[in-house]
Amino acid sequence: MIRVGIKESVRWIEGYERVAEQGALLTQTRLVYVTDREGDIAELMARAQELGQPADWLIRSQHNRNLAEGGKLWDSVDASPVLGEITFILPGRAGQKAREVKQELRARRVKLLGTSRRVQ
Repeated sequence: MIRVGIKESVRWIEGYERVAEQGALLTQTRLVYVTDREGDIAELMARAQELGQPADWLIRSQHNRNLAEGGKLWDSVDASPVLGEITFILPGRAGQKAREVKQELRARRVKLLGTSRRVQ
């Protein structure tokens, strides 16, 4: 169970730990832990490595991290093919008008500087 009243970063790590526990039990199942930008923290990545990464993880990046082979994460992802596109209306909020948003989905497997395993 995730504790109430703790830092968001700790919740992301505890969430991964719960999925990792299931990954150890469900050896024939591929589990993927998904986070938003708030989960883009080095502590989560380090904890996943400590546990031997029994579950994959997918993080919506917040930080333009350095890549082990040189360069930056966002440049590398921008160079990858578009996997899908979506257009929608984002409702107005707090002084902003509603607007049309066009998003592209791209993904790339990379090795971050300072990690010993590729991340996706």
